[in-house]
Amino acid sequence: MDRDHVLYISDRIMRGSLIVYLLVMTIPHTAALRSILMILSILGLILRGLVTRRFPIRTTPLDIPILIYTTIIVLRSVYSIDPLYSLTAVRKELLYQLLFFYLTVSAMDSPRYTRRVILILIVTVTLVAGVGLFGFLTGDLIKEGRATSFFNSFGLAAFFTSMIMPMALSRFLCTRGWFRSIALGVLILCLAFMLVTMSRGAWISSLMAVMVLAALKDRRMLVLLLIGVISAPWFLPPDIIERATTITRIFSLEENDSFGDRIWMWRSAIQMIRDRPWLGAGYGNRIFQQLYPDYIHSQSSGQIFENAHNLYLQIVVETGLIGLASFLSILAVVFYLICVQFRRKPLPMIESQLLGIAGSFAVFLTFSFSTFRFENEIGILFWILAGCIVSLHQTRFPLSSDDPAYASEFCS
Repeated sequence: MDRDHVLYISDRIMRGSLIVYLLVMTIPHTAALRSILMILSILGLILRGLVTRRFPIRTTPLDIPILIYTTIIVLRSVYSIDPLYSLTAVRKELLYQLLFFYLTVSAMDSPRYTRRVILILIVTVTLVAGVGLFGFLTGDLIKEGRATSFFNSFGLAAFFTSMIMPMALSRFLCTRGWFRSIALGVLILCLAFMLVTMSRGAWISSLMAVMVLAALKDRRMLVLLLIGVISAPWFLPPDIIERATTITRIFSLEENDSFGDRIWMWRSAIQMIRDRPWLGAGYGNRIFQQLYPDYIHSQSSGQIFENAHNLYLQIVVETGLIGLASFLSILAVVFYLICVQFRRKPLPMIESQLLGIAGSFAVFLTFSFSTFRFENEIGILFWILAGCIVSLHQTRFPLSSDDPAYASEFCS
């Protein structure tokens, strides 16, 4: 077997395993399968390194910010209030997520492959939304009267769906023919599912994503968005309208029972931060849970929660303001790379990827003000999309529509 054939096999194993992982990542009882797929991806990466006799992991513009972020977390874990738990969380959560980033960068090393990642994510969210709606109608996949799909959590289901929905929207805006019709169908399905999750965070963050896509693609979309929001009360069910109107009471949170304990958790988190402002208390969301009884607000329900229900407060509680600054530096580089790609005047297929990922990060940033989901599928999705952006930035192929050599490789 010659070298090129072995290299071909290693790449197929690596890319195929990662694609299948994304397809089954939300399906229950697939933990063993996902572990096998992850091992196969790593073996494919190692085999590529052995064949090429080069280090198989590509360097990226995010390497230094990631190194700083990881160093802060590891050092804070060693000196955590619960070092054993924090170091376990580093291994099971942080390193596992970063592995997805470097696998994506190394395996999906051209726009052709990042396109496949986005398409399989659209398939995955279609499955999530379809099963979720069916389960809601039959009453099988419901929690507290809200749709949950595979996740057994309406919040996580809504977050996952709202993060991938901008990719379907970008495909609708940038393609023609039958795929545009399919993208529209996926959008309608996801929107219907998000409505029955009753998640205000998903609704707000999706509106933010549409505004981002409008700013980048066509500002006339803002007019359509405004018309849609104004006309919504005439065709949406009353319970959804009532749920949506609670958003307007954001400035009277203490009298608004629909927000639950969030306002009190946020106040408790701020008190924790005041006691440990720079380096936090240790990595891992259970650190908040351990501290919370000592900081619980007298007006809260008394329930002990696992996290602060706010990504930014949670990061500062765990790793301090220094940790938050390092995390935001990663996001800053990601958005810088997105802006650089847009300045290259990409063709529609590339543009749709950039728009979709930009919208996904807009959802992540917005939704994270009211929840913390970074330790599960959302964290994996975050790093995979960051890897796609880096791959698009480092592509060996021309991205400009002015280059005639591009069309033969990337035309849809």
